[in-house]
Amino acid sequence: MTSASDRIKAIISAIANIEHRIDKAVEEADEKIFRDEPIVMTASRAAELLPEKYREMKRIASNEYGVTLGEWALFCKQGKFMEDFSDSYDKKVPFLKYFPTYRQMSDRQLRTYFTWRTAVRQGDVGETSLSYVYVYMYELINLIGCRDAEDGAEKLLSFTDAYSAYDDSIKKHARRWAHDMRVYYGIAPHGAGANAADLAAAVLSEPHSHTEEELFEAIAAASTFDPERSKLFKTHPEEYRALMSRTFTAFSDYCARTRKQTLAERLFGKEGAARYDMFPSAVFYDTKKREDREYVESARRKYVCRKGSWTMVGYPVVSKKSSALGSLMKTVDSLLRPYFGMEPTKPGKTVVTLGALVGKVAEEYFRERREAEARNIKFDFSKLDGIRDLAEITKEKLVSEEETEEIHEEPEAEETASAEPPADDCLLTEAERDILSSVLSRGDAASCARSHGLMLSAAIDSINEKLFDVFFDTAIEFEGDVPVAVEDYIEELKGYAGV
Repeated sequence: MTSASDRIKAIISAIANIEHRIDKAVEEADEKIFRDEPIVMTASRAAELLPEKYREMKRIASNEYGVTLGEWALFCKQGKFMEDFSDSYDKKVPFLKYFPTYRQMSDRQLRTYFTWRTAVRQGDVGETSLSYVYVYMYELINLIGCRDAEDGAEKLLSFTDAYSAYDDSIKKHARRWAHDMRVYYGIAPHGAGANAADLAAAVLSEPHSHTEEELFEAIAAASTFDPERSKLFKTHPEEYRALMSRTFTAFSDYCARTRKQTLAERLFGKEGAARYDMFPSAVFYDTKKREDREYVESARRKYVCRKGSWTMVGYPVVSKKSSALGSLMKTVDSLLRPYFGMEPTKPGKTVVTLGALVGKVAEEYFRERREAEARNIKFDFSKLDGIRDLAEITKEKLVSEEETEEIHEEPEAEETASAEPPADDCLLTEAERDILSSVLSRGDAASCARSHGLMLSAAIDSINEKLFDVFFDTAIEFEGDVPVAVEDYIEELKGYAGV
């Protein structure tokens, strides 16, 4: 039996053993945690450390009073801070955000972006995430990294041309933003970033203010018909340019004299005023919001800013080529061919009086050439009567390739020519012809439409749509519930109604 003394000694020994083990554990932990030793920094770890410039950039999230900046304002302030910064990061981390900004980027994405931007500024435009591309474009429209506004607009267009090799979807926004830079910053207009069809429309709206060469180039830019692909143009380019331009001017004058709208209004829209969104779909900080100002872009259009809101005053922006102008010029091309001994092509659908205009323009042109004795090609004017006869046949093709009814030339002040389209090539259905006839005779067009199982309003819309390429305008209007033919077009409408 163990004595009390032995038990006490055993307890003391156990306690001592426990204390020793605790001391040992503390010593080992001390060595592992607190012992001084050099930190080994690998090259890869060093490369991952965020440079101090980025840390400073991230601290620009509030002003000196601690008020948090708005997203757009913060983007511009951070962008200006990093304006001249460059980086050389060896990784490429993707980035995808709507309306991307620096704030949305991780550290590695920031380094990826600024490394890519460094290369772009050195002329090496490489492919990257589209969100990085838009951040760079946002920088330019906010004049980050630009000498001035004109430099920014030029850089935007130059970059867009280069990057479009990878993704041309950026063109739509870039061209609009380059245009808006000119308006917003007041850069003198010279067409940079503008759409070719819109610039051409401005020229064609004032044909007497431009040379024949300028008019011809505008016709090619604004029309779905490409005159330079014409066989007649390829063989007689000088004469073709002059005659096409003169015919357009003559027809423009004719419309101004005899119709409610000018030719340019029919083709490209009416004058008006509409709200204008500056830099749509962009991160743009409006620093001039409180400034009222005007920007005159051209005789067709100006932009007005009042209390931060922009309005476009003038004619609508022409965003695509005109099929109506294409039809018109295709017909002119066909009508000109007999004057050069060529068979006419099938003309486009347009007003029959155009044939008379082409005849007058052509004869005047050849008379001038004869008098000046400055022809580039030889014309046998003894055969002009035969050429006129062939031209008359071409005029008739405006109405039908089968019908031989004579088309009378237009009087000086009034349009009287009319013709009936043949049944096999008529634009209108039999029901639509009946309804049109009822409209012209001031009959009960509604009953006529019901007898054909049609709604009157839908039938009139269909007739107007089909005849738009003929008149470049609405031919039938409603006075209350009654459809009435536009007075200027009544004679020609009779031909399409068969009356």
